[in-house]
Order: sequence, then structure tokens, then C-alpha cells
Amino acid sequence: VDLGKKGKWYRIFVGSFATSEQAEEVKKKYSLSSATISKTPYAVEIGEFSSKEALNEKMAMLSKTVYSPYIIETPKKEYRLLVGSFVSQNRADQVANDLNTLGLNCKAVLR
Repeated sequence: VDLGKKGKWYRIFVGSFATSEQAEEVKKKYSLSSATISKTPYAVEIGEFSSKEALNEKMAMLSKTVYSPYIIETPKKEYRLLVGSFVSQNRADQVANDLNTLGLNCKAVLR
């Protein structure tokens, strides 16, 4: 992440956790004493798909961008295609707007 005058910072994402307690356990287990735990409830939803074929088509399109999509399967066996994890809805909205210029119909959502 280029922070301008503060320089460039590098991130390592360890995973997603249901609770901060679970995140703390992993932090301790791997001796990540200087790691920070952030709640990032927002993402950009590219779409929800009932078939893997349609999902794979959108993923192929996104592979040509700088974004790394991920999939969450719903209880109804549908697939949500998401990008990012954001602290604020404002930042998720910015990324959604960027992706919408590629002809996608994205929106910021709570994960």
C-alpha cells in the first residue's frame, strides 16, 4: 500500500475469523505480536450466481484486473462473488465504482 509521505507498507492477511477472540488465538499461535487485528465488515459484491459456469465467467473477467475475487457459498447453494475486505463502506463504494467502469454492476455490501 503506497501511503505517500509515509512510504510503502506491505500487508499479510492471515485469514477471516468469526470473532476477535479467534483472531487473537491465531496471532498468539504464530507469534505475530506486532500484527493488528481489524474488523473489515465490508466487501464489494460482484454478483450472486446459481451456476458455477456463470461464476467462472465473471472470475475470468476479474483475473485481468488487480483485484482478487473470492467466493462465499450461501445456505441456498448459490455463490456470492466478492472482492476485498474493507473497514469502511466508503472505501468499498470507491472500489465498486472502479469496477463498475469495467461494465460490472457491483455494490458495497456487508459480508
